[in-house]
Amino acid sequence: METKLKLKDICGNIEYKLKYIDSFGYISVAKTLNTDGFIDKNYSTIPDKTAQIKPILRPLSDLYKEISHNGEKFIPIVRLAESSENKTLKKCNCWKLRIKENPLLEDFKYTAVSETGITFAYRKYGFFCADDEITNFEINQVELFDLLNEWKIDYRGLIEKGLAVSVHDFKEVIYS
Repeated sequence: METKLKLKDICGNIEYKLKYIDSFGYISVAKTLNTDGFIDKNYSTIPDKTAQIKPILRPLSDLYKEISHNGEKFIPIVRLAESSENKTLKKCNCWKLRIKENPLLEDFKYTAVSETGITFAYRKYGFFCADDEITNFEINQVELFDLLNEWKIDYRGLIEKGLAVSVHDFKEVIYS
């Protein structure tokens, strides 16, 4: 189990005004990265102090809940399905969140489903898409993970490892 936050864990989020809490309990915004660490909102270099800060992220379960991002409310898994570059998925519309009550499919309990029966889901560090006949469709993983970074969704499991803090641990709204 990792015990130290690494820059690779958060570098994808820096571009999107990632907030973090420092060892004194202050919330700051990371502005950019450099070879020594990252630059905070005061443009001070924080050299390799990633062990002393904890990024504030949305837990992976928020992938299936309505969130607010840049003033817009949406369900991330549905938005990801809509954003996919796959031609078959582009033809689909009316994506909706569906909850399956099948304990054998725990990884796919929450999915986005189109009106044509295409299922779009996230499973252990990747996106999965299939129709009722379990035909897999190729999807652009990189662009979808970029969206997870922008929305600050913790797909790396940092909250669970104690290396990040959940947005739900604060009374005030952290990201809107």
